[in-house]
Amino acid sequence: MLRLNVNLFDYLILAIYFVLVITIGVLARRAVATSSDFLLSGRSLPAWVTGLAFISANLGALEILGMAANGAQYGLSTVHFYWIGAVPAMVFLGLVMMPFYYGSRVRTVPEYLLRRFNKPTHLLNAGTFALAAVLNAGVNLFALGLVINALIGWPIWVSVIASALFVLVYITLGGLSGAIYNEVLQFFVILAGLIPLVIIGLHSVGGWSGLQHRVATTALGSHSFSTFGGTGVGHWSNPLGDWIGIVMGLGFVLSFGYWTTNFAEVQRALSAKDLSAGQRTPLIGAFPKIFIPALTIIPGLIALVLIPTLGGKNLPYNDAIPLLMGKFLPNGTLGVALAGLLAAFMAGMAANISSFNTVFTYDIWQGYIVKGRPDGYYLRVGRIVTVVGILIGIGTAFIASGYSNIMNYPAAVLVLQRPAVRHLHHRDVLEAHDGVGRLLRPHRGHRGRGSHALRRLQHRLLLSASGAGGPRDDQCADGQLLRRDGRVRRRRRGHRRGNPGDPPQAGGAAGRPGVGYPRPERARPQAGQEAVVVGVTKAARLHRTGHRRCPFHRLLLIGACSD
Repeated sequence: MLRLNVNLFDYLILAIYFVLVITIGVLARRAVATSSDFLLSGRSLPAWVTGLAFISANLGALEILGMAANGAQYGLSTVHFYWIGAVPAMVFLGLVMMPFYYGSRVRTVPEYLLRRFNKPTHLLNAGTFALAAVLNAGVNLFALGLVINALIGWPIWVSVIASALFVLVYITLGGLSGAIYNEVLQFFVILAGLIPLVIIGLHSVGGWSGLQHRVATTALGSHSFSTFGGTGVGHWSNPLGDWIGIVMGLGFVLSFGYWTTNFAEVQRALSAKDLSAGQRTPLIGAFPKIFIPALTIIPGLIALVLIPTLGGKNLPYNDAIPLLMGKFLPNGTLGVALAGLLAAFMAGMAANISSFNTVFTYDIWQGYIVKGRPDGYYLRVGRIVTVVGILIGIGTAFIASGYSNIMNYPAAVLVLQRPAVRHLHHRDVLEAHDGVGRLLRPHRGHRGRGSHALRRLQHRLLLSASGAGGPRDDQCADGQLLRRDGRVRRRRRGHRRGNPGDPPQAGGAAGRPGVGYPRPERARPQAGQEAVVVGVTKAARLHRTGHRRCPFHRLLLIGACSD
């Protein structure tokens, strides 16, 4: 059984870390006055905070223990989960998806589907996400229990409950702000714990070349250092499959479905203070994500060559990093490393619980069960749901305990999280961009085509952002009457459509358009509203005037249409 040789100095470092975490939760509580403050941080956080929290929220047990276990079991091919299965989708989220999420002012990712489609789609997405969030919280809670068990020898079930109570305190106190600011602290603590471990471990095996030579003598063999080796179609031997499955399955279907629609990640970007900060959030997180494999996969390979019994019945692959910590790190440094492990597991669990309470409170409770209550009521519901989520997470932690490789458990949960409704987000966004192709293919002598395609693109983006996706017409602030398909059906510059019951103006009849109706003034955005920003790029102007060369160098950013 895994036991770590810790002394009073290590416990003192851990105690200081725990005090800092609780202090951040207490300080964050002062800023919590509304349900938006508790569940979305009041949309007031700077980009560097949300960016670091974005990557830290993903550095949970799945990342630290799971990827190290995959490195020991499958080799360097595990790097595909980062460079193909994460970074491209994070960039896509920042550049393409965030203008839709943030510009439409939705509070959750499922709410976006409600605005664009219908209630059954929204309820299905919200329900499956809420269930998957508490299932994934169990992984991090179980990992926390493992570390506490290794520290002081408590039984796993006692360690799990103690860990859950600690996480519950700072999330309930500070809400999402407490979780995010703690995740920033936890990011640096994680680095401080893992970097010394990698340096000392590589030195003990003779550097990178020595690691390659020693891994070649194990069951993995020398081919384990070839990331694309054995990926030929039809005769693959790579543990991740052939290259089509890696690029299209992992790199497109799973990766984009997770990173761009998983509210546990997107919530950090939605808490940013403006659209620019929201877009930069996943981009900032993508930079450290490129280098995280050096802190997770390499320790797994080092453990494989230094601990021959790793992977057996008594020493599962999940114990790779804790075993290296006990083997190499002296007291004091061991306390910092253990604080890094605990920080990673708490960040992962806090991300799942905070996203669970937001989706359940806003999308399920407020949307379908109890509507129209004061904001203070939903603030209390959010805190109660946090407690319920922690209790469910305790139960799911014992489900996760039955897996020798902790990565196999979230792989099973992934099936639940990836229904076809997840990809409605991407279909909807790409459909909104269907005018881009025509803008990129100018035809000489067809001057009207570019302008028409541009208008369709702009109004599709506008409808996507405003949520006016129903079958009925919708009236935008500038008086343009639009339909769901984005085409302008009626546009009156000098008149407006009368509505039944309107008082007649001079020269006009009630309920009918006429010359007596005054010309509408362009609506100005009020406080708290988003202005509609429709920009015509240089490429669109060139295309509209019939030029053959069309350098479409910039995407249009469309804000929400607020009446």
